[in-house]
Amino acid sequence: MTIPQYELKDFWVEPEKLLLWPNNPRLKISSFDELKYSPEELCSQDVQDKLWDLMRKEEHNVSEIIDSIESQGYTNLNSIIIKRVGNTEKFIVLEGNRRTTAIRHWLKNRDKLSDEISKTLNLIPAKEFVHDGEDDYIQIFQLLAQMHI
Repeated sequence: MTIPQYELKDFWVEPEKLLLWPNNPRLKISSFDELKYSPEELCSQDVQDKLWDLMRKEEHNVSEIIDSIESQGYTNLNSIIIKRVGNTEKFIVLEGNRRTTAIRHWLKNRDKLSDEISKTLNLIPAKEFVHDGEDDYIQIFQLLAQMHI
């Protein structure tokens, strides 16, 4: 059996198009609920709000990233890894859900940022996960394992 290959393409994305990923291993630690959603459900505000609330738990320490963005703006130390949701203009964040949660915090509170800092949130550099197979979970988890070893 041949495992389909993937590639990571440089991509700039509007932060409003980023969706938190319910299969993020951090969320599996925070909540033992089954978090399976259709693409339509995943794009819904209700589901994204639920995931945002889970990611904001103290154990994920998103506050340090919120503070960093407030003082320095968004910096691309490690690319956010994204995957397009079906035929939509939305993207699941495979890697970088804490950063995405912090970005969302500032999108909701942008008026509290200086113009210079706020501009760093206009477009977010990312790498788009592109694959040549139907079931991409094997490749996604291989990628995440490589990044975290």
